[in-house]
Amino acid sequence: MMVRHRLNISRMIYRLEFGHEQATDKVNPNTGKPIKEFVPAFERWAGKWSLRQSDILTLKGAGITNAMVFVIRHDESITSDYILRLDNKTFSIDNVSYDEGRTVDAYDLITCHQLVNKHG
Repeated sequence: MMVRHRLNISRMIYRLEFGHEQATDKVNPNTGKPIKEFVPAFERWAGKWSLRQSDILTLKGAGITNAMVFVIRHDESITSDYILRLDNKTFSIDNVSYDEGRTVDAYDLITCHQLVNKHG
C-alpha cells in the first residue's frame, strides 16, 4: 500500500498521539494494582486513507477487522511498538507502510484497529 500520488495537505486534519500504556500513580481499589493509562510520547498530523476492496479483503485474511488507515508525512521513528490515540480512542498499530520514495513529499500509511477495554 505505498502512497503513489500527491496528497492534499489540507486533508491532514487529525492530530494523532503516539505513545505507550504505562502504570500510573492511580491504584485499582478492587485489586490494589496500578492502573495503566495511555502516555503520549509525540504527535503527528494525519489524514484518513480510504481502503480499496482488495485491501479490506487482505486485512480480513490477516485477522484484522475494523481497520483504519491514516496517512502521515514520512517518519521512520513510528513503528508498531507504539499505540496511537485519536479523540480519546486508542488504536493498536498493525502495520506501517513506509514510502520508499524518500522524496520531500513522502508519506507513510499506518494501518491500525481500535483497542477495546473489556470490563466485566
